[in-house]
Amino acid sequence: MYRSNGLFAYNAYFHQRLGLVPKAELNGYFEDGLEHMSGPGFDARRSLFENDDATFETIFPLDFDFLHQKKLLLNQTIVDITITPHNSAFVLLTADKSTEYHYHLVDCKLYVKQNSLLPTIDLKIQDKLNKNAIVKYAFNRNVMRNWFIPPGHSDYSTILFNDCIPNRIFAGLVDAKAFNGSMDLSPFEFSPFNLESIQIFWNDNATPHTPYKLDWSKKKFGRAFMDLVKASGTSHGISVEKYLTNSCIYGFDLQQSHSDQISEIQTFGTTMISINFKTPVPDSGLQLVVFSEFDCFLAMDKTRSFTTTILC
Repeated sequence: MYRSNGLFAYNAYFHQRLGLVPKAELNGYFEDGLEHMSGPGFDARRSLFENDDATFETIFPLDFDFLHQKKLLLNQTIVDITITPHNSAFVLLTADKSTEYHYHLVDCKLYVKQNSLLPTIDLKIQDKLNKNAIVKYAFNRNVMRNWFIPPGHSDYSTILFNDCIPNRIFAGLVDAKAFNGSMDLSPFEFSPFNLESIQIFWNDNATPHTPYKLDWSKKKFGRAFMDLVKASGTSHGISVEKYLTNSCIYGFDLQQSHSDQISEIQTFGTTMISINFKTPVPDSGLQLVVFSEFDCFLAMDKTRSFTTTILC
C-alpha cells in the first residue's frame, strides 16, 4: 500500500517544512536558521542527546499518506510495517572529522489506537460487507522520487509520471554527496544552485505558463517564492532569507479547483519536468527530489483485500 523508496525522511521533511502537517518538536523537528550545521535548530537537536546515556526518546505518528485520513480501518485487517533506519552519515551532522560518530536504534514500539464499536453498529457493518458492499477510503497519495543530475550539465529534463497527473508537485535540489550521506553536509539543505528556470509539462499544459527567469545574485526569485506559497496553501514559515540559502523548494499546483475540499476527476497523461541552470552542475552532482500528491481512493471488501486508484 505504501513504499517510501528509501525517501521516507524526505517525505516527512517536506510535510513538516511546508506545513502540510502540524509541526511537532516532540518528533525531534526544530526550525533551522540560515545554517544547518550550526544555529538554533542544530543546537536544539544536539541538546536532546546531552544526557548521561546519550539517548533521545521520541514519539510521533507514522508519516505516510493513508494514516492522514480520518476513517477507521476494519477489524481483522492485517497491517505489516517494515522500518529501515538510515545510515549514520545521513542522520548525523558534525564538522568534527577527527571523531567517528554512530547512532543506534535502541528500542522501537508501535502504539495502535483501537476503538470498540457498539455491537449493533458492528453487526450492521458486517452485514453490509456480506452483501458485497465495499469500504472506501479517500486520501491524498504522496509519491516521492529522486533523479541524479550529473556534474557539468546546464539543463535537465525527465518524465516524472506516465499515468496519472498529480494535483501538486514540490521539487528541490540537494547536493548528491549530502543525499547519499555525509556528516559535514545536510541532506535537507535545498539550495538554488544557480537554477534559472524550472517547469512542469503535463499533456498540453505548462506550469508556470511563462517560464521563470531566476537570477539569485540579484534576488530575482519572487514568482517562484509566491508559487510555493500558493501551492502549499499554508503558512510554511520559509522566509526570503531561508529561501535564498537552504529552503529553496519549488511548488506547482496542477489542480483546476485549487481546493482541499474537492476531489477532482483523475486525469491521465505524461508529466515531465524541465530544468535550466545558469552555471554547470557542481562536481559532486545534484539530486532532484520530487514530492507529488494525488487524489486516491482505497477500496476494501469483506475478505480485507484492497485495491487503490494510484500505485506506489
